[in-house]
Amino acid sequence: MDDRVHWEPVIPRFKHKLEALQLARDVQSAQQSVLDTALQLMREVVSNWNQTTITCRLPPELLAACFSYLPLNDLLAVTRVCQCWRATALAAPELWSTLTFDLDRYANADILGLAVSRAGQVLLDYTFSVVRSTKKTSLARALAEHMYRLRRLSWTIPGIPGFMLQAAPPLESFSGRLMDFIPSELFGGTAARLGTLKVQALCLPETCPALSTVTTLCASLSFGLQNEAESLVHLFAVCPLLEHLELSDLVDTHFLPLTVLTPTRLRTLILRTYKFDSSDLVRYLRAWAPANPRLSRVRLDMKLRLRDAAPIFEEAETLSVSQHEGYAACAKMEIRSTRGRMCTLLLRHPSNLHYDQVSSALAGEIHANSAHLGRLRSLSALVTVLDALFKPPPALPALRALAVLVEKWAPELPIAVQMTHVEGYGSRFPIESLECLLDTQDMGRLSNIAVIASTSTCAFEQTDFDGLLLTLEKSLPQRDQQDEVVVVVRGFRSDLVADVVLPRVQGYSIALLATESARRRSP
Repeated sequence: MDDRVHWEPVIPRFKHKLEALQLARDVQSAQQSVLDTALQLMREVVSNWNQTTITCRLPPELLAACFSYLPLNDLLAVTRVCQCWRATALAAPELWSTLTFDLDRYANADILGLAVSRAGQVLLDYTFSVVRSTKKTSLARALAEHMYRLRRLSWTIPGIPGFMLQAAPPLESFSGRLMDFIPSELFGGTAARLGTLKVQALCLPETCPALSTVTTLCASLSFGLQNEAESLVHLFAVCPLLEHLELSDLVDTHFLPLTVLTPTRLRTLILRTYKFDSSDLVRYLRAWAPANPRLSRVRLDMKLRLRDAAPIFEEAETLSVSQHEGYAACAKMEIRSTRGRMCTLLLRHPSNLHYDQVSSALAGEIHANSAHLGRLRSLSALVTVLDALFKPPPALPALRALAVLVEKWAPELPIAVQMTHVEGYGSRFPIESLECLLDTQDMGRLSNIAVIASTSTCAFEQTDFDGLLLTLEKSLPQRDQQDEVVVVVRGFRSDLVADVVLPRVQGYSIALLATESARRRSP
């Protein structure tokens, strides 16, 4: 059969199909054209609308200030909202110079490079806290290329990556987790502006030029890390300019220098022991204080064991003593010296269930250090610790102001403590403690006495308050001086003091200030 004759009837059908296909392409092209036009019109409408919104009418500086509160992922999204926001974000290099890379999706070399380019010539303050990032190696490699731009760097991913060996001339602050020995060539030995170092673990070399300019060191030490413990003997040789020192989780095995290469520029000293360690931190204050005349703030957090408090009380002018801090069972003393030094001593017990043993740690300390308290002018203490503080009674010849905080129970303590101290701590008003204090002190020098009810005194009854007033009347010795001592009793419920007749004692002006905020405790 002839092939031409065979295909002849099919050819018209193919032609029809081709014409239909061409028509469909034309229709599709037309549809795409209409769609493109519609999208362009929509963009123009949205753009015009955006220009009229309140955010786009804000000055660019104010809008950029709002953007500065956004995390990195939201800041990247801002550049895709509208032309106004994008232009504002890209015109503010400071937005891209202070960033936290805390999401794995954005902690990579590409995003880092984008942020650095948008920061222009502004120095960088970057924080990297992606612990499980699979790209941390490439990220660290990329960061090494920008060390010459970094002013502050926080790298909380464990280890010492390669960029820490790169020179960093503008670097002022570094924080990180340095679980390995700090290399002597840290930051290429060139970090002339490095003033702040905050680290977890502190394994120091014998020499490290990059740390020679550090003035602020905050370190959380690692329990049981032998290399770290032995290396601390080099602390003040490696960091000779230290002014602010904070060390946490200290244990007996940490070899801080006591006599050789001690600091001479300290202004702030904060030392904390490991939870179950019984190290005597006062020994460091005793050893270092004479060589540091500008030392103005001291805080020592240690276990409930006070061996020698003399360095704490030296030249004390004001003394405040409390018996608990939040949920912690502790004895807290705050002392300000005549030279302006503020010293805080926190003696804590590892178990809150031994709350009643806390005040016993203070027993006799005031009397033992009477020689250092000759200038004490102001004393503030809980009535429940007066027995520990004033038995035997010390001589406080310069005392001018006395404040006694009264509380019958402490609802802010853990439930376990409340249950085990139903008839123990604060179960009755300690009249004898206040009476002993007033009887043993020279009231002739006092100018002000304040008896203050704490927020927990809603448990007090009328008999407690009457007992307090009777104690004042019996224990305040009569004075012949012309100037009266002002005695203020304040903070008690108004219903307790509504019909109270205040005692009259010669030489004293007794005033009563009630509070309406305290409510009777429900039975």
